[in-house]
Amino acid sequence: MTTETHIAIGTNPDTLKPYSVIIVDDGAIDRSLLRRFLQSEKFEILRESKDAEDVLYYLANSIHKPDILCLDLYLPGKSGIDVIKEVNQSYPNIKILVISGTEDKAVVQSLLTLKIHAFLKKPYSRNAIIDKLGKVLGRAGEINATDATAKTIHLTDLMIPPLPMVAIKVISFDTDNPAGGSEELEKLISPDKAITTDIMKIANSAFYGRSGKIHTLKDAITLLGMKTVKNLVMLKSNKQFTKSLHGETYHKVLQELPVLTALIGFDLTNPLGLKKIREEVFLAGLLRKIGMTILALNFPTRYSELLELSITGVRNLLQVERENFKIDHIEAATKVFKSWNMPIVLQEVAAQQNFQPEAINMVSDVDKITRLADILACKMLGFVLPESELKIEDTIYEVYNFPDELKESFGEDYYDMIKDHPFFEMMA
Repeated sequence: MTTETHIAIGTNPDTLKPYSVIIVDDGAIDRSLLRRFLQSEKFEILRESKDAEDVLYYLANSIHKPDILCLDLYLPGKSGIDVIKEVNQSYPNIKILVISGTEDKAVVQSLLTLKIHAFLKKPYSRNAIIDKLGKVLGRAGEINATDATAKTIHLTDLMIPPLPMVAIKVISFDTDNPAGGSEELEKLISPDKAITTDIMKIANSAFYGRSGKIHTLKDAITLLGMKTVKNLVMLKSNKQFTKSLHGETYHKVLQELPVLTALIGFDLTNPLGLKKIREEVFLAGLLRKIGMTILALNFPTRYSELLELSITGVRNLLQVERENFKIDHIEAATKVFKSWNMPIVLQEVAAQQNFQPEAINMVSDVDKITRLADILACKMLGFVLPESELKIEDTIYEVYNFPDELKESFGEDYYDMIKDHPFFEMMA
């Protein structure tokens, strides 16, 4: 009896030599991620380019032409569309896989008139890219269906979306430093028209009583305050990550829960005399569960099922994540925050978000308040919490000597009131 040897998708089964690939994307993280995915299937990476001119120069001057060109559409200088046209004309044997996050229907429609071999929308998983290339190479039937319950998923295999440029700039903006002030913040935000529109909409909302009276971004920043505007930018970024995830479970856990946690944490800091850390608490509450979003983006169907088991009290989420993927959302969040170069305080919150009662004195106030806010938010949303979370809640109450009236103020009435907050409108 003979044993059939599996040949990696990146290996030509006729010559047993690797298929060669050029990656063209102006995002360093995107290039690195795609390179790791392809190398895991034995593709040879001939070159990585961040702009059109570089790859066209390489093709014109190198005797080694790639089998496949993985191409983003939006590049500095010439666009991906221009590259496609030139490659089709001069190098017709190169297979083109377009990888882009565009939602512009006109752009996607224009691709149909060009010779491309496949299109893959960002964000994508390792399995999605390998499946797509298998089809491009005519080897789709050789790809085993992925069974997440039987495969160890390494952190390096996870697709991690890049943090939007405006968020990268704003997260490091010091709102306590008067130098530059609102004018500097306006310069950082104004190039992003979508976020500018949302900020203007909130400034003119009934919540702030300025309906139709705010006409410029500068006026909106003055009204809302720089810290609020900074939080709005991060809120918009969080929405951007989850917009492709649909269904009630994802909406409640990945969109509504983070906003509610952030707002509760923000409101907890004042009566506890911790007002100086409320911005860190808001951001930590908003982003601490980013690991869940990453797992959902990589395994959208399966992860929705696991979240449903968790919020109904059937299974412990960390446990079922490890059973299915051999990693959990805390490990994923820690990796994401490091790759995004987030502030150390937020990296610590991500890594320590499941701290146990015996570690209560070893974690920061940001950790404790954010954990409590998350528990209160889960209760408001009707999630079934394990006894361990209720024990943590009581422990945190003891640390801060919570008066009963403060505990009671974060119940159903608070939730009914906070749902009218304009931050919730941004998640709609």
